[in-house]
Amino acid sequence: IDVIKEFLERSEAEKRYGVVLYQGGVPEGRIIRVVRIPGVDVEACGGTHLNNTSEIGKIKVVRGERIQDGVNRLIFVAGRERVEELEKREERRLKLIVEKLQEKFSIKNVEKDAGKTLQRIAKMFSVPLDKIEDTVEKFMRDIPKAERIEARNVIDACEKLFKEWKRSRKEKKRIPSELVEKILSDYSEDYKGYKLVFVPDPNISKDYDSIAIAEELARAERIVACIRDDKGLVFSASRDIEIDLREIARKTGSLLGGGGGGKERLARCGGSRLENIQKAMEEAKNLIKSQLSG
Repeated sequence: IDVIKEFLERSEAEKRYGVVLYQGGVPEGRIIRVVRIPGVDVEACGGTHLNNTSEIGKIKVVRGERIQDGVNRLIFVAGRERVEELEKREERRLKLIVEKLQEKFSIKNVEKDAGKTLQRIAKMFSVPLDKIEDTVEKFMRDIPKAERIEARNVIDACEKLFKEWKRSRKEKKRIPSELVEKILSDYSEDYKGYKLVFVPDPNISKDYDSIAIAEELARAERIVACIRDDKGLVFSASRDIEIDLREIARKTGSLLGGGGGGKERLARCGGSRLENIQKAMEEAKNLIKSQLSG
């Protein structure tokens, strides 16, 4: 289609085409440049334009962005070389994802349209396109080891991965009473009528959600718990104790090179310096005893 470019008096242009001319903004001056693709669009624009739409060559929409109500932005690449370069990058990314998935999934077929497949995966996991690889790796790490799962294609494998991950999360929150009893038996001490529970071994909670363990321990009376996991420390306290664990989490988190927070009776802390975890637990014990004594 030919792209028609002409200079018109503003009044004449508005008479012919109306305010649709100004979708991209209102230009200054009495004479305006009007760019028109017959049957498609017309705009007042002073920018660079082709003479015919065939000059664009190959074009590929990368993604869409919502700017405001009724206004959306399309992000795209144009030109054969740029599109082919993008498609090669997409194919490489999809190949890496397939290699990671094949650790636990037997994938029969790989989709031909890598770009579309990546977009569907991003939507499935509700993450940006550039976070897909990290997300798949995290989910793969979080699901339990099992026999390889059959999958029709990459999308099917990702759907099954998501379901397995959600099922695993639910399982980790079901804390067996035997584990609670073992923790209370092996890691608790009495202090001024309270029971303090400090679990220094992260392996105790590795198969379960450490926050769920802490909440389960706090169902007992007059108890404060501190549990170590692979991210830092989790704190909980029963409802019959006046204590603010948020402050304790913040102070111990600073020893780990990070921070902490949460609720008064359920908090956690963490950071990049987990080599200081033992020191942080000792500080936590002192802070807890101080609050209970005060």
